[in-house]
Amino acid sequence: MMYPSKHGVLAPIMLVFCFVYFHVRSIQALPNAGVIYAIERHPEQKNIFALDFSAGAGMTPGVTLITNMTQAAADDPEGFPMQCFGYVNGETGTGELYEFSPNGLAHDADSRLYFAALDQYGGTSSRLCFYSMVTNSFEFAAELGEVVMGATFDATLYQYVWLDEGKHQSEAGILVLQFARLDRATGQVLERVTNTMFRNVTTDPNAPAAELPFTFRGGDLVIDCNGVLYGSSVGTGGGFKYFFAINLNHFATSPGNVSSMPYEYRLIHADTSDDPSQVSTLTGFATADQLAFDMMERLISQDSERGIFSVVDPGTGANGELGVKGVDFIQLTEMGMLRTFADLASTLNCDARVIASTCSQTQIMDPCEDEMVDVMMPDEGGEIQCVLVQGHCRQADSCNEEHMVACDYYVSMGEWESVF
Repeated sequence: MMYPSKHGVLAPIMLVFCFVYFHVRSIQALPNAGVIYAIERHPEQKNIFALDFSAGAGMTPGVTLITNMTQAAADDPEGFPMQCFGYVNGETGTGELYEFSPNGLAHDADSRLYFAALDQYGGTSSRLCFYSMVTNSFEFAAELGEVVMGATFDATLYQYVWLDEGKHQSEAGILVLQFARLDRATGQVLERVTNTMFRNVTTDPNAPAAELPFTFRGGDLVIDCNGVLYGSSVGTGGGFKYFFAINLNHFATSPGNVSSMPYEYRLIHADTSDDPSQVSTLTGFATADQLAFDMMERLISQDSERGIFSVVDPGTGANGELGVKGVDFIQLTEMGMLRTFADLASTLNCDARVIASTCSQTQIMDPCEDEMVDVMMPDEGGEIQCVLVQGHCRQADSCNEEHMVACDYYVSMGEWESVF
């Protein structure tokens, strides 16, 4: 049995559910809820880091190395999939590495970091690869064919998602949404689906499905726990400078199936396009940025030219890049040099999503163990920082671990951090 608390939040009655355990999907536990992944923009060292913004968007984050791709290739030159690097010269596939590759970094909310390798010149296709935190190894998955500069992961349907780099506006390009559904066991591609039909509900909620005139260039994508894809389009090179949303309609899609239905598209903010010869300008909106959700569904952006990190309001696209350094945004430096990242990846796990609140601690009787236990209850006036987590509970009428049911319950922030 569950009942709504006085604050309208569902809380478990421990007299009914007496044994709980954390539902931990992530193989590599991260200590704080403000973590995102990032792959550094560098011509030689291809490092993937965890950036911890738990202290706040204006505070310098903790930086933890997850893996050094360059070193992994040097340690195992015969076994390493060299096509997972991107090269300046794509014709030879050797020599100098492309600083913006790998790109399209995306976390599967479990133990893999997917990315796309692409070359600067040569017309070669992007290659989908992944890093496994379980085996500490890199694997090649598939040839994608298109240039993938920004991507995200849909953990609900286990698919890698990206938008094609569009043609120049003068060529009347359209928005092309791509899905690669993957095998959860092997990470290999099972199915590819291309979607070119959208309902543009920006001004008309009853708009019919049609191709959408849109030149996507650069930028990035993220997906929240409601199945809404947010995207930024940088706009340089003849593209649109937009921040927008596409509803992937998870609740109308059967698990395991990739839908090709016309999704709802909504423009949130538009800037005028930059001069194609110039670096993207800062506007105070996430229209020239990399994007990632942390575990608390806080949307973090980075301008990859200036390395500016700030928090985005998904409702308006506004971020803190025009604010005060150390308050509204931060930049990372190493030995006096600015650090920038080719792409970011979310750590958001919608099977164990983090909802922060305040609680008070109380004691109730655990009928399974016949003893008093401490529990956290949501309380607007409480002094304990707590988190709503998803787990499984044993029912009191049987006290049998074989009959577990899904439940939500609160734990202190300190207890949550010690587990996650």
